[in-house]
Order: sequence, then C-alpha cells, then structure tokens
Amino acid sequence: MHCWRMPTSVHHAPEACLHSHGSPESSRIAHAGLVACKLLDESCIVQCSLGARVKSLFRDPNTK
Repeated sequence: MHCWRMPTSVHHAPEACLHSHGSPESSRIAHAGLVACKLLDESCIVQCSLGARVKSLFRDPNTK
C-alpha cells in the first residue's frame, strides 16, 4: 500500500507518512505534501491513508 500517488514529475513524497500511519503527524505530513503538490502541479493527486480512510485532496481531471 502506498500513501501518496503523484505523477512522476512530482515523485518526492515523504515516506514518513507510512511510518506515522494514523497519527496526528500523518495529517501534518499530508498537509505539507498538499502544499508542495499545489505549488508543483495543480492537477496531481495526493492521497494519504489514515487508518482505513483515504482522502483525495486533489483530483486529476484526466482520471476517472
């Protein structure tokens, strides 16, 4: 399972999100990733799974 899904051009996601799975730290890392994503590529998809929940922060219009 991977925590972040991004286009290859933005493939620098922090592994830490997997290690701090489900903790408040995950949310902080997810937010930092969201900001970086927004700066680098508006259309990228950032997903971080916290427990059983997966949040789509961005949706790529080219993806279903």
